[in-house]
Amino acid sequence: MTRLQSVGNKYKIHLALIEGKKPFKYREEGWESNVTPPCVPSLEVKILSNTLDHYLQNLSSQHYLITPGNHMEKVIDLCSILNIECIH
Repeated sequence: MTRLQSVGNKYKIHLALIEGKKPFKYREEGWESNVTPPCVPSLEVKILSNTLDHYLQNLSSQHYLITPGNHMEKVIDLCSILNIECIH
């Protein structure tokens, strides 16, 4: 799971290896009781590459890119080449 962010004139990537799990059912708040809220795609995740606390301390947004497979080493190598800080 990856998030690219700009900080001033530099970039950072927040990277985590995760395991996806079926999300729990929920009702989005703010809708009238007679209106069916839209279905919003979601995924419950388990952080595998570090502690949950470390992940939360570096969280930059609710929007992250998720790809199947373990691509951490490739992303870390790319960050090194492009001089991008990689938080993992």
